[in-house]
Amino acid sequence: RYKVYSMLANNSAYIKALRSGSIWWQDVNLGSVHDSETLTRIPHCLTFGGHESVFKWKVYYKWLELHQAPPEAKKPYIVDLWRQIGFQERYVWRCEVSVNGSNALRTLDNKVIKPFEWYDERVRLFQDIYSDKFIVRANEGHKDKRNDKVLPFLELNGSRSVRHALPSSSRDDSDPERRLTCKLWKELQQPDTRCNKMLTDVIRQSLCELLQRPNNVWVLQRMYGVEFEDITRELAE
Repeated sequence: RYKVYSMLANNSAYIKALRSGSIWWQDVNLGSVHDSETLTRIPHCLTFGGHESVFKWKVYYKWLELHQAPPEAKKPYIVDLWRQIGFQERYVWRCEVSVNGSNALRTLDNKVIKPFEWYDERVRLFQDIYSDKFIVRANEGHKDKRNDKVLPFLELNGSRSVRHALPSSSRDDSDPERRLTCKLWKELQQPDTRCNKMLTDVIRQSLCELLQRPNNVWVLQRMYGVEFEDITRELAE
């Protein structure tokens, strides 16, 4: 896992359809607790997803965070729980997801995910969101990113169970971002545009930024009948 994590840190791997965010580096003692001379520079925290992304991910060295916390914030009960289930506390990392605007998400059959359901079903929901959204691929330079090798990370079995709801009261022509998203998508489908690699790359880069916002994804689904997988495939070519 740490090998794949290191590849994400040095850009030889990436998360499908998500931008890499901040990387925090630190000199960490990975040897004996009392051996202050054994220091290794590691990326102790990686983030993925833009500011407006619905799902924002963070993978970080949880033990180090607790170890360096002030006395009033150390949370010893967490370390006690790790010990009870057999974890070696110095090797505990955490992968977490933050959900922005959870009230705008639905199950595949269009049911609202109620507030307490996020808690009661937290394990299943995390597994499903992770399996659908946190897909690690090797950065092999293929024009079609689908040919980049998928790298194993967490051993979870989930399926796609959450989607964005389509707001019934939104007007697609009243928002400049949605108008521009539609224009760029339509232009990207033109044969003469696709013959111009420089222009195509510029349009795809702009769409990648715009499609961090759910409203701009909704408008493409409404106007052109495309699914999220279609958008991801188009932008990865």
